[in-house]
Amino acid sequence: MISNDFPAVTRVAAFFSGSCKSPCPPAPPATGAPVKKETIMGHQIEYHTISADATDRQIFNLAKYAYDPQEASGYHGNLTIHRNKTYDSREEAEKAIERLDTGFYSDHAVLFYRHEQGKPTAQMKSISDQIVKLNQRYNEYLEKHDVKNFKASFIGCPKCQSKIAKTYIKNSICPVCFSSLKSTSTIEEEKKISARIKELQQKYHDLSEANNKKMPAKKMFLVKIEWHC
Repeated sequence: MISNDFPAVTRVAAFFSGSCKSPCPPAPPATGAPVKKETIMGHQIEYHTISADATDRQIFNLAKYAYDPQEASGYHGNLTIHRNKTYDSREEAEKAIERLDTGFYSDHAVLFYRHEQGKPTAQMKSISDQIVKLNQRYNEYLEKHDVKNFKASFIGCPKCQSKIAKTYIKNSICPVCFSSLKSTSTIEEEKKISARIKELQQKYHDLSEANNKKMPAKKMFLVKIEWHC
């Protein structure tokens, strides 16, 4: 499927479907972030980066071993290369691939700008310090309000009213009804601190992205490769 955002694409049937008799040229060094991998329900998914100057064959070379030899003779070849649009960041490139993904071994290569890492600004350093302190406060709060640290030998569950010996309790969860043994006020305070940490992390991320975009950039391909394993 070709998105309206990508009117001009290159689709190559399958360089590595088992029928490629002549050796393919090696891919250029995949500079940038390391390969990102994840396995979901028997599906191996990898994200590679490679120079924007790479040929179609070199991009397909990244998928050379993307198959289970017990099930196939080579890569399925369902990879579409998009050369007409360049995204401002890797994050935007990943989102573009998600939009293009049809959900059935739908692989894509899209262009993006990889910016050099900018030096953290004073504001970023301040936010980073706040995050460190809040994380410390959060961990100390969790430890203090963990029922394992209570003096009583038995802990009452506010939901099912069971009385449970501390030796049977893990992570402050009732082993009978699986509800939290913490008070409502404790749970709310944990959520409050956690939400503040996430808010600051997002703010730092946004400032970092804006700062990096001021730095020199190199055009790269982000290539998503998926196969059954």
